[in-house]
Amino acid sequence: MHKADVVKFFGSAHLAAIALDIRRTSWYDLSDPLPKAYACELEVVTAGGLRVDWSLYPRKYPMPERMPKPAPPRRRA
Repeated sequence: MHKADVVKFFGSAHLAAIALDIRRTSWYDLSDPLPKAYACELEVVTAGGLRVDWSLYPRKYPMPERMPKPAPPRRRA
């Protein structure tokens, strides 16, 4: 997610910083594209109005061919 898209959505860097619960000066210190955690947070805060572009965040390790099956839920006694 690029900073310009966030500013366009909110109308200003100040309002974007408020949405992320950070100081306005911290907004200008963020990298472009935004860190993955902030991008995910903005997707939740805007209820999908802003979407994470996963192509901007390449994986360090490839996904395995087969994912292990999740364990069945435990029953409480």
